[in-house]
Amino acid sequence: VISYRTAYLKSHYPAEYFSALLTSVLDSAAKLRVYIADAQKHGVNVLAPDINKSYANFAVDGSNIRYGLLAIKNVGRNIP
Repeated sequence: VISYRTAYLKSHYPAEYFSALLTSVLDSAAKLRVYIADAQKHGVNVLAPDINKSYANFAVDGSNIRYGLLAIKNVGRNIP
């Protein structure tokens, strides 16, 4: 049942699906590269981080995904 629901979300809401997927693997650069390539293969662009538009996690920006600031190396939640 979970596989069918995941496949449904991936095909009908790809930007939201990949945004949640990328947010779930923020700490793994290797997995981020694989999932970003998969998102681009499905027609979802991952936009560069923007200090004015990005959030801590990956977020949907139209039909694209805005790169999350926490995924940037040496940036964490405990910034003074």
